[in-house]
Amino acid sequence: MIFSETHDFYDVDLFFICAILFALKMIAMNISYMVLGFIDDLFSINIHSEY
Repeated sequence: MIFSETHDFYDVDLFFICAILFALKMIAMNISYMVLGFIDDLFSINIHSEY
């Protein structure tokens, strides 16, 4: 009984770890897209200012 309880807890813990890692991956992708868009805006502003 104790073994099964710890096993269920381990499965739930592993599920939460996977969910947190997935959320962190999505947040990192969103931040990278925002940074790339910001850099793209800076380059476009620099190009427009040169011309």
